[in-house]
Amino acid sequence: MQITASQKINPSDLPVAIRQAKSSDASAIAYVNSVGRGRNSTEPFTYQNTPFEEITKQRTESYINDISDGNHIIHVAEVNENIVGFVSWTVIENGLSEKEWVEIKQKENSTDITSVLYQIDSEASEEVLKQQPFISLNTLYVHPEHQGKGIAKALLRWGENLFKEEHLPVFVVATEGGKTFYDKMGFQTLITRSVNLKDFGATEDREYFNYMMIKAPGSSQR
Repeated sequence: MQITASQKINPSDLPVAIRQAKSSDASAIAYVNSVGRGRNSTEPFTYQNTPFEEITKQRTESYINDISDGNHIIHVAEVNENIVGFVSWTVIENGLSEKEWVEIKQKENSTDITSVLYQIDSEASEEVLKQQPFISLNTLYVHPEHQGKGIAKALLRWGENLFKEEHLPVFVVATEGGKTFYDKMGFQTLITRSVNLKDFGATEDREYFNYMMIKAPGSSQR
C-alpha cells in the first residue's frame, strides 16, 4: 500500500503537525527512537555496552531504508518544525503466507514485529497472523520532553484515519510502559509474554512483560 505525501491529514484539534516522513528525516527519527526508549524496555540492557551515538547511527541507516522501501509507512510529528515523535506502520495486505511464516521462524534475533509476535507465542501468533490481512504498528515514540502532551495519541489517530478505508485490525507489541496507553486507545491484549531481564544483559533479576495487542476495525478509545 503506497501512501503519498499529499494524503496527509492534519485536523485542527491535533497538538502537532503530522506528515509522511522523508529520507532526510531519518537521523531525527533515529534520535527520537533512541531517547524515547526508557526503563520499561529491555533495550537499555541489550545495548548497555553500545555508545548512544553508534546506536543512533545504526538506526539512521535503518530508517533510511524503511522510508524508501515501499513497505513501511512512517509519519512524523513536528513542533516548530522539529521532529518530536514518529510512528511506523506496515500493511500486510494478504496475511502471511506459509513461505513468509517459515522465514519469520528463522529470524530468531530479529526485532521486526512479525518475528517478535512469533517469539511471544508461536502457536497463538501463527493462528492469528495467518488468518487475515492486518496492519502492523511497528514503532511509536515521542521525545521525553514532549511526552504527556497528546502527541502519541495524535500520531495513532492520524494513522487510524489514514487506514480507515482498509478496515483491518491493527496489531502492536507493547512494552510494560506502553500497555496502559494502548489500553486507553482501545487495544485488547491477546498474548502476554514474560521474560527475565537477565536474558537481555541486565544484572538485576526482574521479570519483564511484552503484550501482543489488537485493535479491531472501528474500535474507539476508552
